[in-house]
This record gives sequence, structure tokens and C-alpha cells, in this order.
Amino acid sequence: KEIFAGSGSYGRSQSITQTPYCFTFSWGYTNGGHLVNANLSTRSLSHDIDNLFFNPEYNNRFIADAPLITEQSLYISYTYLSERLNRAGVMLFATKSNNNIDILRYYDDIAKVYTNSIISGIAEFKCGLDMRAELRWNKYFSSNFRATIASYRFSNDALVTMYRDSDNQLIARSNANIKGFHLGSSELALYGDLSFSHRGWTTQASISWVDGG
Repeated sequence: KEIFAGSGSYGRSQSITQTPYCFTFSWGYTNGGHLVNANLSTRSLSHDIDNLFFNPEYNNRFIADAPLITEQSLYISYTYLSERLNRAGVMLFATKSNNNIDILRYYDDIAKVYTNSIISGIAEFKCGLDMRAELRWNKYFSSNFRATIASYRFSNDALVTMYRDSDNQLIARSNANIKGFHLGSSELALYGDLSFSHRGWTTQASISWVDGG
């Protein structure tokens, strides 16, 4: 599909120059079977091509002033090792990101045109608790258990800018009141299994449950 054919073509697009960065601080402590780790990081990321160009298949216009995605994250974990309890641990995590962009391409029934709608300024906050354990009951039987409880939400409202697909003309601009809404990812997951191993053969039964998100 080509909507800017012949003299209407814009030719090559301008170049996009961005300089992402990443800084990470890690700390760890071990005493016998006890391990404690912490990780703190801040970084910036470039947007995917699909979220920079209005429509990369045939339109070379892009969001010229798109800022880098910024992200700060913190992870703190504790792990216990022993002969029977092979590994058990708990991890707390939190991540905050800003300046995310999402472009929706669709036919708008109200405007009655094909549109490229740019949703910008998206901010997300994700935090939670992850627990897991690996147990060996005897030389034949072992189990793995895991539980994750989390919260994934938009942390502010976003700006929606709608352009007509045929000529890149601005149609409308509005706010999306999404602050506090869930991202749609699962926030509760449980898993457990029981394995039997003997002479190189392993049989396993497992059960898992994930909420609807």
C-alpha cells in the first residue's frame, strides 16, 4: 500500500538520533546458606520503530520530539540453600517507567477516516512479591513451588493525538484518563509440581493458576 505515490512521496525520512543510557548498582551478601542481593538501576530506552513512525509500512513521518523512555527499578532478594530445601527465596521488585508511546492505527467511525492515533506520555508502575521453593523429599521425589503477587498500573494520564492517515493532518487532541487503571497483565500466579525420578526417567504432575489480569 502506498498513499504517497509519485510526486506526493516524501522520499527519505530525516534521521533520528537518540542516546540511551544505563546505570546499575548491585550489592550482595552471603553467609552459609543465606544469600541477600539488591539491584538498583536507572536507564533510558529508544522506542520501537512501530511507535516512532506514524505508519512505517508506507509513511515516513515520525514523532520528531519523542523523548527517550526512562525507567527506574529496584530488586531485593533473599535466598536460602540447604540439603533438603535445595533453594527457597523471596524477591521484592518495583519498576517505574515514563514517556512510553503507543500508536493505534484504525478506522475511526466518528471522523470517518483512517487514523494514526498517538498515545504519548504513558507512565507505568509495577511492583510485587515473588516467592519460590525447590524441595527434595527423598532421592526419588522433588517439588517446585512458586507464587507471584503483583500490581501493574498506569501511574498518570496520557495524551492522545489523532492524525488522518491519508495526509498526516491533525484531527483531534485529547487526554486519556488512565491513571490508576490496571495494565492487563496477570497480578496473581500460583504454581506447584511433584516429580518422580528413577533410573533416568522422570514423571511430573503440576498445577498452576493465573488470575484473569
